Amino acid sequence: LIYVAYSSISGGLAANNEVVLAPFVVGGVALTMRRASQVLRGERLRTLDALLPGLCFGVALWIKQVAAPEAMLAFACLVGLALLRGRLRFTALPGLAIVFGLACAGPTLLTAVTYYVRGDLAEFYVATVQAPLGYGAGGRAFALVPGEVFTAATRFAPMLVLSAVAVAITCREWRNAAASDRFLPVATLFWFLAAALGTLMPPTPYGHHFLILLPPLSILTALGVFRVFQLPWLRNNGARRLGAALLALLFVGSVPAMAAVFHIRTTLPTDLMRQVAHSVKEGLGPTEAIFVVNTNPVIYFL
Repeated sequence: LIYVAYSSISGGLAANNEVVLAPFVVGGVALTMRRASQVLRGERLRTLDALLPGLCFGVALWIKQVAAPEAMLAFACLVGLALLRGRLRFTALPGLAIVFGLACAGPTLLTAVTYYVRGDLAEFYVATVQAPLGYGAGGRAFALVPGEVFTAATRFAPMLVLSAVAVAITCREWRNAAASDRFLPVATLFWFLAAALGTLMPPTPYGHHFLILLPPLSILTALGVFRVFQLPWLRNNGARRLGAALLALLFVGSVPAMAAVFHIRTTLPTDLMRQVAHSVKEGLGPTEAIFVVNTNPVIYFL
């Protein structure tokens, strides 16, 4: 619910790549976290354990390459944890890396083969390699970064506050908490940092790029609310818990609510992808093909 509410105020449209790839990134991270928690309980890491997370990240990377930092961090954390715990032999690391790498590259390679069979490999190269490189060749618009970061921080202010609460309480209770209780907030914090790197990868920042931050931020926000409710002065007092629940609801929902009121009084943002798809469909003949430059495969579907 937090994700849905906040994606609608951050340029989130049904056709944004950052929205389309989110389920696959979340799936890859969730599978990695699940395996990491099993490693913490003493299970060994097997080579094929990298296959399913790699395929999830592979679909995300097929949609947009900004998922690369999250994929690399997930693999590095899983492997590092297994090595530190003695649940993975160092000699097995190359095989694990090959499986994960091929799984990540699989959807894109399959697409390349499909284009090759159709005789359209040159178009695939232009759209997948040349266009993104050309997009980045113009240099980075560093002057725009502070303003976009400030705007995103303003939009996500309640989430950032509650995320900081979750991390602060975890740090305060570090010595007395079980490893399983520390695992989720720490892992999600690292996920957030990797997503931040992916957000800043494109040379020109736009507001919708910050949608990449929403999955880890939504989890940290929920953890923050949960941690607050576990504080001793709230745990055994029903009236206080009810009051805290209402305050948390108002606090988390304040920004989306204000944005909803604002959008009612003005025009809704233009859904550019639907406009492009509509224009292409009007001028496309029954036997003609289109090649969408860069990484917007949702236009084919629309």
